[in-house]
Amino acid sequence: RTYRKQQHLVLRLQALRRGVLARRLVESRRDAAVSVQCAWRSLIARRRVLAMRRAAIKLQRAWRGLCLRSRMDLEHRAATRIQAVVRQRAACVLVDARRKAARRIVAWLHKLRAEARFKVVLESTTLLASWWRAQAQKRRHKRKLLAVATIRQSWRRLKGRRQDATREAAALVVQRVWRGV
Repeated sequence: RTYRKQQHLVLRLQALRRGVLARRLVESRRDAAVSVQCAWRSLIARRRVLAMRRAAIKLQRAWRGLCLRSRMDLEHRAATRIQAVVRQRAACVLVDARRKAARRIVAWLHKLRAEARFKVVLESTTLLASWWRAQAQKRRHKRKLLAVATIRQSWRRLKGRRQDATREAAALVVQRVWRGV
């Protein structure tokens, strides 16, 4: 009887020991599975975040391009209109000045026709008119250069401001997406 009890106790101890070892094995396998699952989920989450970043960058690029093209079109039309108005005004001033000069020259020619030196006066008038045209051409050229420089300077300032504003807006959008707001 004692032998049977001892044998039963030994079997019982062995069963308990095997149970402890089996539970440890199951627990270590469960911990390993949880670690693998955690690593996999982390990888998937990082991939999603990267995909969202790429999509946000593509959207920002498209939006900036659209805004820039529309602004450039508007500014180009405005610059063209300004140039047309400036040219029209310059042409009116030039025509008025030429008319006044022509009237003076004609009056002077009428006065000098009676004299014998008509031919000399005519040559002088031609020379004066060509000089006047050259001077007017120089003035027009200077005005055009000044207008072009002014428009370029304004354009560069506006472009810089808009680029700064666009960059700031894009940074805010990226920050909101990143924070999940």
